[in-house]
Amino acid sequence: MSNVFARRRMHAQPDKNQRAIIERLAKEIPEATVLVVNGDFDLLIGYRGVNLMYEVKNPESKKSKTEHRLKPKQIWLRDHWRGQYRIVSSYEEILNDLGRVTIDMIARIAG
Repeated sequence: MSNVFARRRMHAQPDKNQRAIIERLAKEIPEATVLVVNGDFDLLIGYRGVNLMYEVKNPESKKSKTEHRLKPKQIWLRDHWRGQYRIVSSYEEILNDLGRVTIDMIARIAG
């Protein structure tokens, strides 16, 4: 997992599905670099010159809807960030974004 870097807040509790997502990214897409932040957002992924920022939520959590609420800074990112920021719950959602990066690159090259 040399392409995964972690920077955690002292009391951050990542959603349980986050680790599985990170492990699959490291195994199946080694050319992606993953920075685990667990702050205002959870993951920053660098892939083919594009940065993708994610908040990971676990849909199978027993937490109430109140506990799943986004923090104020996460709401700000969702509503105002001019770059890529998504709230995801699965590896497949991130994989879909990485596929779009590849398709966009091919379209630019083909002109």
